Amino acid sequence: MENNKGFWILAPVVLVLAIVLAFMGNPLTHKDVPPQQLLLLAAIGSHYYSTDQVAEMLINHDPALVLVDVRQPAEYEKWHIEEAVNIPVDSLLTPTWYNWLTRPGQTVVFCSNDDALAQMAWLATRRLGASNTFVMKGGLNEWFNTIVNPPAPGPMADKVQLALYTKRMGARQHFYNLGMVGEATEKPKEAPKKVVKPTAVQHSAAEGGC
Repeated sequence: MENNKGFWILAPVVLVLAIVLAFMGNPLTHKDVPPQQLLLLAAIGSHYYSTDQVAEMLINHDPALVLVDVRQPAEYEKWHIEEAVNIPVDSLLTPTWYNWLTRPGQTVVFCSNDDALAQMAWLATRRLGASNTFVMKGGLNEWFNTIVNPPAPGPMADKVQLALYTKRMGARQHFYNLGMVGEATEKPKEAPKKVVKPTAVQHSAAEGGC
């Protein structure tokens, strides 16, 4: 049901994006992805990573993960997930950033306060041919509700729910050094922001370039 809801929200956005790119032309040299394909991906919901998945990848230092916070710098500096790189959504399609994000072997996960900006980032990059971009479902709001302050399971919780709660409490301890739920009444202070300078991707004469 949630995936269908996301589909109907994204459908008009995809169509508008397709029209805009048709008039403006692709600012890069990558092949455009048909809007129908984007709508299918949105309907399936295969472009989502859960907060639990992202947390596990960060804890395990997954070398493929690139977590990208697409909010404006002022919002990012107030609070962000450790290790998240700040690339505002309006900067993603510059050739330098686009080429940096679409390097082989990377899994790029966009996040924002909720899904809105991250969905826009996903749509824009996928429309231009990126196949390695995804969205953290629920955004930072969901991260706060599941990782920073995970809800305690009820008395009728089964083993799966108890295991998930234990896992989330471990992630909470890892990221924020917090113990029992109830201690984090405010969003914890973040580590210094991660500054990344993209480097131009070199292409051979046979490959062409951007």
